[in-house]
This record gives sequence, structure tokens and C-alpha cells, in this order.
Amino acid sequence: DPAQIKGTIKFPNQKNFELAPCQWENYWEQICLPTELEKRRIDVLHAPAFTIPVIKVCKTVVTIHDITYKLFPDNFDKYAIDYYNKWVPISVQNADMVITDSECTTRDIIEHYSVPKEKIETIYLSCGKEFRRLSQMDLSFVCQKYGIKGKYILYIGTLEYRKNIHRMLSAFKLLRQRMGIEHQFLLVGKQRPFFDI
Repeated sequence: DPAQIKGTIKFPNQKNFELAPCQWENYWEQICLPTELEKRRIDVLHAPAFTIPVIKVCKTVVTIHDITYKLFPDNFDKYAIDYYNKWVPISVQNADMVITDSECTTRDIIEHYSVPKEKIETIYLSCGKEFRRLSQMDLSFVCQKYGIKGKYILYIGTLEYRKNIHRMLSAFKLLRQRMGIEHQFLLVGKQRPFFDI
């Protein structure tokens, strides 16, 4: 819904760019979007988040970031599990091309949805301009604020069981015991409910 994102995202000021209204997201995707694509004579639809319309009016590319809803259902509510289990298999079969973020997800899609490898392209994620080297002054401030001293190993990601953080911590403990490293282990990320270290 454009009203929800107005002012939060800078959109290009170009004639070939248009922000289309969208309400009732899932209904809009499956019912309204095909009509909009046909009306605007769109050549290719890229759906960056798991699903495409069943009604196909142009070439389609879908990005699948992971299939954790299937592999780790305890991290999702019932609605999300039902939705993804219904629409993702249909989407990957109907799409002309599937994009993944990792080789792991590519293997998962091949194994669980029988999609031929030739139909999948792995394109690794990058980061935005806000991720940059800090000045020495900023770095000192952050280190002081969080009690970081010397070298460290950094984990950035959601704090949840499926990320195998406990295994990382066990490996880190072994490194300290066997190799005598003096690094700190830093965890950065949003903590999911029920996750505990």
C-alpha cells in the first residue's frame, strides 16, 4: 500500500516507474496483479518475495530467500506456514526462473520441490551504503558502549534456534580452549521469542 511507505523510501523520478496501489496483499497478488500486468503490457514480472500469481500473463521470475517455513516450522505461525506451503511450490513450478540468495536454498528447492537446477540462479546478497567502515572515533564509541576490547568474532542475524547459534558458541569455546584465542564473541540481531542462550 503506497500510503504505508510514503516518505520512507526514495523512489526514482522516472516516467517508466509507477507505484501501483495494493490492498489485501494476498488477494491483490493473485486476483488484481495479473490484470494490472496485462493492462500495462508488462514483459517480465519479478516477485522478490516467494510467490507469483497463478494466472500467468507474462514471463515471471520469483526470488526464494529460504524455505525455513518448511524446514523449521516452529519459528512461524500457522497462517504463514499454510500460506507458504500452498503458494511457494506453485510459484517455483510456474515461474520461468527462480532466484535464490544461497547455494543452500538452491539445494533445498531442488530437493523439496523438484525444480531443475537449470531453472535456478543463485545471486548472493550485498549490503547498502549505510554499511561502511567507521571512523576511529565512532569505532571507539561503539566499543566503549558495548564493552568490546581487542579482537572479536561477530555474528549478525536473527537470534533464533534455526541459526545454529549454540553450535557457533560451542565452536568458539573450543577455539578458546584449544587455540587460546582471546577474542570476544559478539551477537548482533533481533531476538525471537523463546530463544535463549
